[in-house]
Amino acid sequence: FINKSSSGVYKGYGVEYLNKISQYTGWRYEFISGTEDQLVPLMEMLETGEADVMGGIVKNEETMRLYDFPEFSTGASYTTLSTLENSTRFGEGDYQTYNGMRVGVFRAAPQRKKKLEQFCEINGIKDVTTVSYASGPELFKGLEENEVDAVLLSDISVPENNRVIARFGAEPFYFAITKGRTDLVNGFNMAISKIKESDSSFDNDLYEKYFPMKANGSLVLSEEE
Repeated sequence: FINKSSSGVYKGYGVEYLNKISQYTGWRYEFISGTEDQLVPLMEMLETGEADVMGGIVKNEETMRLYDFPEFSTGASYTTLSTLENSTRFGEGDYQTYNGMRVGVFRAAPQRKKKLEQFCEINGIKDVTTVSYASGPELFKGLEENEVDAVLLSDISVPENNRVIARFGAEPFYFAITKGRTDLVNGFNMAISKIKESDSSFDNDLYEKYFPMKANGSLVLSEEE
């Protein structure tokens, strides 16, 4: 979503979206580095006001209690199952091969685990077990050392050397803002509405630009979706 290059330059979906927003607001940004397994302390910084904005956040009852949100989303993300790129055991959409799969999950992401359970129930996948990991390095090490067969991640977090075999549970995401920063909420609302009015495909074009490999996995929708 946002990556820092070896030369210290920030790039990615979130950076490009923020730069587009700054064309309407005149804002300048200071980025705070962190990895997915450092998400909790970063979100605490947002809650206390040490950080002003964080992208890629799902708006729900819990997050709305902690943060303010613009009216408009800035994209959608899926939960994915992915394997090592050279793994051929599990076919995309061949759900019978998923029976007995061992899946690595982040301990701090229980909602994603619930989505996996729903996905398995809908598609008749049986005997799937999960292994919890505290951090990204531990999770990916478990996959490389065959402790698990696949990992459960947001599509915007899948490493380049992983192959997506299924994606499901689409949810819109937003820029979350520290509570009480009405000035920022208003600025985001104004800018994002103008972006969507002037270029209705902006979000989709960014997704295809930064996450092209993520579109290869089988897309599974619930009856509601």
